[in-house]
Amino acid sequence: SLRRDMQDMFGMIERRLPDTEPNGHFMAMPSLDLAETKDSVEVSAELPGVSEKDISVSLEGNRLIISGEKKKEAIMAWRRRVGEETANKISKQATTRGTNVHTLCERYLRNEPLGQIMPDALEMFKSIKTHLNKINNIHYQEQAFWSEKLGLAGRVDLIAEWDGVLSVIDFKTSKKIKTADDIPEYFAQCTAYACMYEELIGNPIGQIVVLMAVENEQPIVFVKKTKDYIESLAKYIRYYRHVDQNFRLTGT
Repeated sequence: SLRRDMQDMFGMIERRLPDTEPNGHFMAMPSLDLAETKDSVEVSAELPGVSEKDISVSLEGNRLIISGEKKKEAIMAWRRRVGEETANKISKQATTRGTNVHTLCERYLRNEPLGQIMPDALEMFKSIKTHLNKINNIHYQEQAFWSEKLGLAGRVDLIAEWDGVLSVIDFKTSKKIKTADDIPEYFAQCTAYACMYEELIGNPIGQIVVLMAVENEQPIVFVKKTKDYIESLAKYIRYYRHVDQNFRLTGT
């Protein structure tokens, strides 16, 4: 079954794509073609920018695995400069901070006390607090959804009105300013939740909102139309099906 947590799907894609930034942002989607002959199944994959020596093909049971790595020299140099232990610590701190900011947003929208939280997360939360006041008429918060049509399940941050328009709303944090072109997977995820909501509840959601707190910068708000990312979501799902499915090979 392809009913998987949304994070599993996008996380798997991010780990296996040949051009993925260390922060997990989807950068490219390779093309895959399958052809079955009398004796075998032929798989062709386009991996632009990846050297042949960095491509690995293996067979585990009845699962064909194709992986490639396009190394990011700047990141590798940074890790060498600060050391693996420090680099791993910084990465963990970034993940923890994102979780803390998300928790503060939840508490604020529920009119709960913010409680004790790390200062860096608190500062990032304060930077987006004004924007949270644009949210009203909350339908669901941290709610599990699923879709038989998409074959996916996940937990949405928020479904509520943003400036009076019903929207899927997602909270994000970043160490640097990003553009819409940097985060297509965020919009695809939000679109998936909009599709799940419509399938389960019966009401369409035409707007998606990504509210991003940026370290030492003003927050960024991305407001997009759901319909503009339907095809993007479909591409993610098609790629996921190709990569994660079991290939039953015949012959030698």
